[in-house]
Order: sequence, then structure tokens, then C-alpha cells
Amino acid sequence: MTGTDSSREHDHSRSGLPRFHGLPLDLLRELNVVVLSGLSLSGHDARIRAGIFRKARDWGWVVEDAGHHGEDLKAFLRHSGRAADGVIAHVASRELKETLEATGLPVVDLCGLVKHSFPCVAPDFKPMGTLAAEHFLEKGYRNFVYFSVGTSRYESERWQGYSERLEQEGLQAVWVHSDKKGDPPSSVISEFGFYNWPGHFPKPLAVFCSTDSQAARALNLCSLLGIGVPDQVALLGVDDVHSISRIQHPPLSSIRGPSEQMGETAAEWLQALMSGAACPENPPEYEVPLLLQRQSTSVFAIADSRIRQALEFMRTHLGVEHRVDEAAVAAGMSRRALENAFRDQLSSSPLKEWTRMRLDAACHLLATQWLHIPLVAEYSGFATAESMTKAFRRHLNTTPSAYRKLHQNKGK
Repeated sequence: MTGTDSSREHDHSRSGLPRFHGLPLDLLRELNVVVLSGLSLSGHDARIRAGIFRKARDWGWVVEDAGHHGEDLKAFLRHSGRAADGVIAHVASRELKETLEATGLPVVDLCGLVKHSFPCVAPDFKPMGTLAAEHFLEKGYRNFVYFSVGTSRYESERWQGYSERLEQEGLQAVWVHSDKKGDPPSSVISEFGFYNWPGHFPKPLAVFCSTDSQAARALNLCSLLGIGVPDQVALLGVDDVHSISRIQHPPLSSIRGPSEQMGETAAEWLQALMSGAACPENPPEYEVPLLLQRQSTSVFAIADSRIRQALEFMRTHLGVEHRVDEAAVAAGMSRRALENAFRDQLSSSPLKEWTRMRLDAACHLLATQWLHIPLVAEYSGFATAESMTKAFRRHLNTTPSAYRKLHQNKGK
């Protein structure tokens, strides 16, 4: 070690020199300090963080949190003793927008809720609504509600995807939302009140909620009104926030969006801005949302109780050793009568529905568990891994391994 190096090391240990979160400032001058604003530590935001930190490690960023509001950001920058080089934020309020504009720092927005000139990586939220509608249609529902807090961009786009997909089947949904930031409450809330609306729709009822928090609120309302979930009302949320969806009774089904990919994209765009380059005009094509079914949407809304019994038998007996004859016996019907009923009421067949259920089970295991492919095939009812792969290619245009690569770890 040279004398200069020794002196520098000695200087770093002196408590009187300016330091940034324990690190000496002269060491940080070669590093980019990136501030996160408006991100929580759970669910969707936690997965965004994972994407950001993956890129931050590659570039040697110093990443720090600065709260949720404009005043929090101002206080952070004053306290740190060092100006940041860039900000990744949920720009969800005018106050935060104005604070960010005043800093003059490169900024990448994650949500697109407030009009501004910052580049924004928020995805198109319509595919989540489309996926929710298709899930409920597969379950046989004919009564639909969309439940949100307000009418913000992400809430509106999820409604569009949901309602437009239902309209393709000649069906309609009702949007129920309460008052937020000047949005007038929906007519249903105005007429029946916030605590009573679930009781004023025909059952069985499918309710798509804009977030997991809204799904938990809807579950609480149903409980207060003595309405069974999922027997009378099916509830589906968004974001797959484990601290919300998994602790409810019953556990809530949820749609998981491209959160980590958003975080990676935000980091890439901010790195470009800090390097003096321009960002793309639009975000990349994000991965397809993933629906994680739990108990809150586990039943079929079929008028014919015999069909419901057959579907429930099939759902709980996925193995290929089971036959259509057994499902018919469970439903109290002959095989031919069951097949005719499936054709007339579901536009499908028992064998097609069984294959779909096995594929759903396999997709869930591939997205959430690190099981070997042969075990995934066994647990989801396929005879062999090869037969599962053939089904994936035929129905999903992919392979089990490719599906796992796309979706695995999105919840971590």
C-alpha cells in the first residue's frame, strides 16, 4: 500500500469527514446514487424493487429510499449531504411531481397517474382485466362487478379490459367505486351505500377487484352481510400481495403483473438518462399477467347442480387414471347425458375440461414451485412429463420449461 493509499484509508476512518449512510463521500463520487420514492416494501412494489436492485448490482448503484411524498424527498436530500443522481418513483401526486421537477434530476415514473414530462414504464393494464373476465367465464359466471377505489388510469384500464372481454360474449359488468380524489361515487354506491352493495346483485356473482386490498375490503363486506365466498360471490384481486391475499379466509385469488420487468426497465431507462442518452418512447412489451387461483374463485357458477358436481369431482381428481364414467357417477348421470350437458351448457366436453384443469394446475406449480418437471406432471394429473409437454405445446404454444422460465420467481 502506498503512502497516499494509507493516508486516504486513515482519512476515511475520521469521523469528522462527510459521510453518506456510513460511506465516505469521496468514494461515492464515482458511484451513481439513485433514490426510490413512493415504493412500499411488499407485494407489487417489492417485486419492482427486485428488478431495480438486479440492475443496480450490475452498475454499482447506491440505492436509497426517500419515503412516499414530496416533503419526504426534500428532507432526504437535505439530510443526506449529497445530491442524488436520479430518481425512480411512483409519481402518484401533484406534490411529488412538483418536488421532482424542482430537483432537475433525471426521473423515471412507475405508474403514470399524474400528467408530467417524465418517461413512464407503466404497462397497459387492460390485459389484467381481460384475464379476469376469461377466468370468470371459464367458471360459468353470468353476473359481473368490477370494484375499485376510484377511476385512476390503472383502475380504468383494468375495467376496460374486463368489460370489453365480457361484451364480446354479450355480457355486461357493473363498475362499483367509492369517492376518491374528486371522483364521484358510482350509482350503485350512491343508491345502496358502500356497505350494502354486494347484497343487491344476483348470485352467483363474480367480482374483479382493482387490487388485493379492494378484494379484502369486498370480502369483509360479504362477511358482514352474511354472503358466502366463494359459494355466492367469487373475488379476484390484483398484485398478489402475500400479506393480504394469503391470510384472508378464504385465501384470495390474484393476478400478478410484470412487476420485476417494470423495475428492470425503469433502472435501464434511468441509467440511460444519467448517461446523457434518451429513453425509448414506450415501454417494452411486457410478459403476460399470471393468475394465481386460490379458494376465493374455486367454485363453478353453473346453474345445473349436476354439472357443478361433475366439475368439482374433476377438479379434485386430476389423475389420468380417473375416467369420465366416474365423473358421471359423481353427478348422478349417465356418461352420454354428462357429455351432452357439457356440450350444451359449457360448449366443451369433460375430456377438454379435465385437460384444461390439468394445465391450470401445472402452470400454477411451474410458476410457484421448484419441482422437477416429472413431479409437476404427476401432481397435475398427467401420465408422463412427455404427455404434459405435448399438451403445453398444443394448447399454450410453449413448453413447461419455457413457461417456468417466464414466470418463476415473480413472487419473490
